[in-house]
Order: sequence, then C-alpha cells, then structure tokens
Amino acid sequence: MTTPAELYTNPLAATTVSTGGTTAPVSGTTESWTMAGAYAAWPQVSSTAPGTQLHLIDPAATSEIILVTNMSGTTWSVTRGAEGTTPVAHAAGFTVVQVISASVMTFGQRGQYTHTTATQAFTLASAVAITGLAALLTPGTWDIECDLAWNPSGTIGSQHQHGWAFTGTTSSYQFNMAACWQSEATSTASDQRSNFNAGTTTWPVVQGNSPVHVAFGGWTRTTGRVVVTGTGVLTPTITLLTASNGITTTAGCRMVATRIA
Repeated sequence: MTTPAELYTNPLAATTVSTGGTTAPVSGTTESWTMAGAYAAWPQVSSTAPGTQLHLIDPAATSEIILVTNMSGTTWSVTRGAEGTTPVAHAAGFTVVQVISASVMTFGQRGQYTHTTATQAFTLASAVAITGLAALLTPGTWDIECDLAWNPSGTIGSQHQHGWAFTGTTSSYQFNMAACWQSEATSTASDQRSNFNAGTTTWPVVQGNSPVHVAFGGWTRTTGRVVVTGTGVLTPTITLLTASNGITTTAGCRMVATRIA
C-alpha cells in the first residue's frame, strides 16, 4: 500500500459545487460531486495507481475536511469527513478551497533514517537495544526495514536472537527476517533462513534465532509493517541465548521507517 501524492497549484485553487455536499453523512462516506466555475485551474487528481489526491474545505464551514480522490472533468470523487473530521451539511452552491492538512504535513516528514556510527558489543542474555537505531512512530501504518551486520565475539557454534521493542501501542504487526553468514571454509554465503512473526499488541517481539555463529561475520535483514495506535519509539534488539554467545555489530547498520497510511 502506498499513500497517493498530494497535488497543489500556486496559488491554492477555489471553485463552487453545483451538486453534492448538502447532506451530513458519516465520516468516510464517498460521494460524487459536480463542480462549477474554474475547476480546470485545479491540479488533476487521478485514482489510477499509485494515485494522487488533494484536500478541501468550505470556508463557511471549516470543521470538515474533504478528500478528493479522482477528477473526471466536472465530476469529482470525494471522501467526506477526512482526517477524523465530522461531515456537515453545506449550503447549496458552496465554495471549496484547497488546503494543506495535518496529515499532509505529517507525511511530508514520514521517512526516518538512522544508522549506527560505531561498533556495539553484546554480552547479555537479555534484550539490548541497538544504539543509534530508533524511530518515533505516530498513529498510522509504517513500513520498516533494518539491515544489521555482525561478527561473533563469543562461542563459535552458538546463536543469538533478533527482536523489536516498542514503547507505544499497536493493533497489528508483522516482521520477516532473512539471515545469511559466511562459511569459515569457503568465505562465501553458506546459509540463508527466514523467520516470520505476526501479532497485534504484544511487545517486545522476538524475531527469531540467528544462524549458528561461525568465524566470519553475518548479516540480517528484517522487513516489517506496524499499525500504530499510540505513539512510541521502535528499536531493534539483540538477545544472546547465553552470555558466551557474544556478538559485535558493525558501524553502518541502518534502519528506515516510512509511514504509508
């Protein structure tokens, strides 16, 4: 799922509504409106994937935000009561103007990228956050990607666990972890595995066991999607199965969190 791009004109456009908008349905109701006036001055919104959109208000009744999802000449597809607002019955022939909404401003800052700048040694048989990797997730749907590189600093032949901690609340999450390491004998990628986790509100998440440690380093890539209901900080963690299973992560490990809805 991707968020349609928000379109603008300069200056923000305005026009009148010939039919539609004079009732107050429940929030989220989709309607077809007929526009009058200088509608051609508006950016042309299309529902064709990946899609574009824009937001409107009636200057005489500013409590409702209206989302436009498609335009076909004078016929516009709209969603009433966008962004948690309540639809109102607008006067016949009312004017609409384009606005920049709070969600647009949030989406404008939705991408968060962090990376590690130093190595970090893990020596505890309990979940420890990876320093430098964290994302503040606000309510909405987030895609997560995390790449870790690590070297064993403890018992060869042991393992560790990857996981996630979150300080907010969620309605669902899913993570998929792929891992690979180099063989001591051949210095080439010798194993791959995948661990999948899905849940709702239980944190922390144990992603799964790493490959068995060998003399050469390994890497782990995790992708996921988290539906956030309460703001919090998401951090990847590492847990040693025993204290002798030590590993050290490298500089340059990265995490990207992107809000998509």
